[in-house]
Amino acid sequence: MKQERIAAALAQFVRSLVSSHSRFEAVFATGSAPDPMRLTAREREGMQLFSRAGCVNCHRSVTQSADQASNTGLDSLPADTGAGGGRFKPPSLRNVAVRPPYMRDGRFGTLREVVEFYAGQVRKSPGLDPRLLGQDGGPRRLNLTGEQVGALVAFLEALTDSSFLRAEKQSNPFPCGGQGPS
Repeated sequence: MKQERIAAALAQFVRSLVSSHSRFEAVFATGSAPDPMRLTAREREGMQLFSRAGCVNCHRSVTQSADQASNTGLDSLPADTGAGGGRFKPPSLRNVAVRPPYMRDGRFGTLREVVEFYAGQVRKSPGLDPRLLGQDGGPRRLNLTGEQVGALVAFLEALTDSSFLRAEKQSNPFPCGGQGPS
């Protein structure tokens, strides 16, 4: 009984965590048609690349979360099977810029490294997600320039909701450094 109550309380708390004031949301906050001019030119270029490069095929909806677990070609032979066959379900891209290290095993320390990986370092592996395959059956290569990689990173950084991250209601419930009630 106690475990179920703790699980329900945690679930309720997690559902209360709503990040909705990033620079990206400002594009849609006009009450009319989206206004991409609320982003910098570099962020707008990154938003276009996010769609054109196919990132949006996996990171869907307003949460930019993956729709299912998939093998993203991190390793030729997956050492950690996750959901099976080297498949993992990544978290939302919301506030991703403040959550390094990246990937399931923390192998990348920067968003730039992540974007560069997806741009041209995806490895052929059994069960590789078909959305990451090129027409030749090998891993898809985006051939992005350094400037384009930077623009994609700028867009990902625009998904950061600083007000959410500083909100007092999400802060430490034990501000005096204590470990909680005894």
